[in-house]
Amino acid sequence: MDDTPLKAMNSVSGRIDKKLVHKVFNDNVLIGDLHRTAESTDEFECHMVVDLSHPFFFEHPLDHIPGMMFVEAGRQAGIACSHLFLEVPFDTQFISKGCNVHFVDFGETHRPVSMKTRFKDTVHRKGTVFEAHLETVFYQEGRLVCSMTGDWKMYPRGIYERFRSRQGPRGAGH
Repeated sequence: MDDTPLKAMNSVSGRIDKKLVHKVFNDNVLIGDLHRTAESTDEFECHMVVDLSHPFFFEHPLDHIPGMMFVEAGRQAGIACSHLFLEVPFDTQFISKGCNVHFVDFGETHRPVSMKTRFKDTVHRKGTVFEAHLETVFYQEGRLVCSMTGDWKMYPRGIYERFRSRQGPRGAGH
């Protein structure tokens, strides 16, 4: 990905720009209207895009939002916030160290989902965020539906590629 200027939103779909979440297809972008909250420099809000015609998340009829859709939306919020507000370069590789998800209630497909993402315990190296703890909560009409936390490392592409090349080929059983 290059660093060409972005429009944060795709006005047709209500989704943020696919480049901000490292996606190829607009239909796979699950968040929109991303902005910093007035209360904090490390907290961000957006809404979840729930497209009932999505071929992966709704391949069969459901009366609720699938749990994996919440997880992917939370992941996308963290990546997009990193690029838009924390100035993490676009060639950065995001490595998950762990993730915990707690489903409090069913996410209803016919109600809007709002999200809040907060960065905590950020570690900077060479002027950019290198490591962070993220907390994301999902609400429907003020009711908590899901919460998730995760820890990430963020490697520049060159460092990531060197790290991976030292791993050597992996076969079955590794």
